Amino acid sequence: MKNINYEKMRITSSELVLFLMVIINLTACKKDDDPLPKDIDYRQEMRNFVQEISIYAKGINPNFAIIPQNGADLVSTTGDETVPEMKYINAIDDIGQEDLFYGYNSDDQATPTADNEWLSSFLDMAKNNGTVQIMVTDYCSTHSKMDN
Repeated sequence: MKNINYEKMRITSSELVLFLMVIINLTACKKDDDPLPKDIDYRQEMRNFVQEISIYAKGINPNFAIIPQNGADLVSTTGDETVPEMKYINAIDDIGQEDLFYGYNSDDQATPTADNEWLSSFLDMAKNNGTVQIMVTDYCSTHSKMDN
């Protein structure tokens, strides 16, 4: 039997790290590979998903409430406040909206006016084109802001 000198075979931790880095780099995904298809309308896919849930759930129990959380702009076909997406609006019962008045950027801080107006335009569109009610959750701890 041949004698093996294991001391010469010892790998230092820096050599091991280098070896692992090479393996990781060789097997990692390329940065320019985008696994997501470019031709999918993700907003419409979400609307379709919610509408299918609504049809299924209300088929079992007509009183089942569909209440999406945030995503208020889904009530618009165009992503602005001009064209309501009536199939979606008719499929939902209410909308839960966080940070409408406080907490958008930081808890206990007022939501910037532009963001409040943008969200409100979609929430108003939902209310004005269906029986949708809006439930708001704001994140504030100062009592005067809670009373506001």
